Amino acid sequence: MAGCVTTGNVMAEETATISNGIYSWFLVQAYDEACKINGGKTDLWEHDVEGKNVQEWIVEKATSYAKEYLAVEQQFEVQDMELTEKEKETIDVTVERYWNELGYGRYYADYKITEEDFSHVLENSNKMSKLYAQKRDELKAEVTEEEISSYIEKHGNLIQYI
Repeated sequence: MAGCVTTGNVMAEETATISNGIYSWFLVQAYDEACKINGGKTDLWEHDVEGKNVQEWIVEKATSYAKEYLAVEQQFEVQDMELTEKEKETIDVTVERYWNELGYGRYYADYKITEEDFSHVLENSNKMSKLYAQKRDELKAEVTEEEISSYIEKHGNLIQYI
């Protein structure tokens, strides 16, 4: 991964990039998460989050989100997966609803996040869900009924207790 400030990208992989706007989205999400951990915005900058300076924590969290974004894009391509037309339509409708009708666009414009950036983030989230669903199905297919029965037989008391 490399920073690409001259092209307006913060990070890049062979097949995907993180634009400044998408990275700003991740910074805002990390800030919101830090506020939740802190119990609000009050005195946020004076506290540590999970043992780290809050600014450092926010940057690390945003960078983690960016790496996850790139990994999803890469794996989606490697797995030769595609979003369906219905999934793309749902993303478009969601973008229209939140960005325009509910006014997210006015809020995020202050952070230089565009409607296109928002759309890419939603698309990536859908791709992540599809990747997880595929992996879940593969893992479920690997477990036989016999193995399930054997596990229940061995651990039945635990299951009944819960």
